[in-house]
Amino acid sequence: METVVTRTSATDLGEGVYKITLPTFLKEGEYWMDIVAGDWEASEHVGFFVAEKPMATVNIYGYVTRSPAPVEGAIIETWMEDMPYLYVTTTNASGYYSLPVPEKHAYHMHIYYDNATTTGIDYTTMPEWERIEVKVLDAYHNASLAKVEDVSLTIIDEMGEPVDAEILVWDASETPYTLTLWTGTWRGPGLFKEKIAEGKYIFEIRSGWSWPRPAYWTDSKTVTAGPPLESFEITMPTYDVITEVWADTAGVWRAKPGANLTIRIHEQDLEMYGLNVSYLLNSCEKKFEVFNWIPGKMGKGFAYNVTWTLKEIEKDGTIERYLETSFTIPSYIVGGDVEIQIAFYNYSDTAPQKIFVLATAHLIITPLDLGLTVVPFSASVGDKVITVAVVMSGGTPATGVEVAFEIYNNTWNLVTVLEGVEIAPGVYSAKFTVPDGYGHGWWTVKAIATVAGKEAAAYEGFDVSPG
Repeated sequence: METVVTRTSATDLGEGVYKITLPTFLKEGEYWMDIVAGDWEASEHVGFFVAEKPMATVNIYGYVTRSPAPVEGAIIETWMEDMPYLYVTTTNASGYYSLPVPEKHAYHMHIYYDNATTTGIDYTTMPEWERIEVKVLDAYHNASLAKVEDVSLTIIDEMGEPVDAEILVWDASETPYTLTLWTGTWRGPGLFKEKIAEGKYIFEIRSGWSWPRPAYWTDSKTVTAGPPLESFEITMPTYDVITEVWADTAGVWRAKPGANLTIRIHEQDLEMYGLNVSYLLNSCEKKFEVFNWIPGKMGKGFAYNVTWTLKEIEKDGTIERYLETSFTIPSYIVGGDVEIQIAFYNYSDTAPQKIFVLATAHLIITPLDLGLTVVPFSASVGDKVITVAVVMSGGTPATGVEVAFEIYNNTWNLVTVLEGVEIAPGVYSAKFTVPDGYGHGWWTVKAIATVAGKEAAAYEGFDVSPG
């Protein structure tokens, strides 16, 4: 049952912004607020929570720009997931903002610029809303604003039937191409309709629900703000062969920005499909995409043009054939989990068979040197466990670094997040008690060290028994 607690007036701060002061007699709990202006009532309630003891907070911070000048007065709206709580701030003259929010929650961010004298929002981000998981470390989040326009894609198969698919939108205005949106046909069968910033784009369509998902890339499309609505139709090809093979990185699974990787596609992995590396090299289109998975956010993506070379070596009396390329990890991939996805495809009607071959590799990019240990190696429910991370930068201990430890159970469900305490120069530790109710088996600790938005990660496992 709802009870009206009080009615209070608001102070006009100008430009449509009003401020209220909450009564001091409100007790701890959840409240809803109706906004009334004269005879008009807002169409939406606003929820908030009053806490007698302040909740621990972290900052979501960063810069807002537009081509590429800083934007002063941009509005940052941040909704707490599954709760009616909204946190708002604006940028200063440098385009900088910092917004304190309660820790260990997920948030949906809307960043935009709105001139009150014009109709509608002037500039916004793409996607308009972005989800961020905040644990115990400050979250670094930059945004770029632009004019946007609705873009519609109708995706059908060769029989004219709608195709449900994932759509990756690549900004093709400069190289490398950058991923600006990853969504799906959630508006209806075979229908993509989203707001896209003005610019030049390539749409990647991934159909089906089994892995690997066969893909199709459009040619470059130009999006211009203003009527008419940009609308395209895309026909997905039907592939005869769809498979995934190993992208061999010569045993490298951990690297720093600037490191050079050698990547190989081995012919022996293709032979069961009647394919060879010569066919991939000479008869297939090629894509080389790198995804930087940021915890709790849409992954960053980059698409490159790389050169493949056919090589042959003699090994144990036989000739081994493979494709090889090199790739230097760019400095703007600042850390975290990285996945390389390489596609070779041919859907020409004149091809002997239409093929889609996906090759993948996984890496951890660490701008800092980060080591992790967990003691004891085997624990029972109720036991104390200590995690220790050692962080080095430039050959010396890295002090004053933000370090968090994420604890996952045997099914990779998050159990808890702990903030590391620096117990010695560059040495960070946290303790926790193994809780009941999360299952037994092999658990994983992920250590995350963050410096100025750059992230290093390390993993270590330990065994949990019932006790």
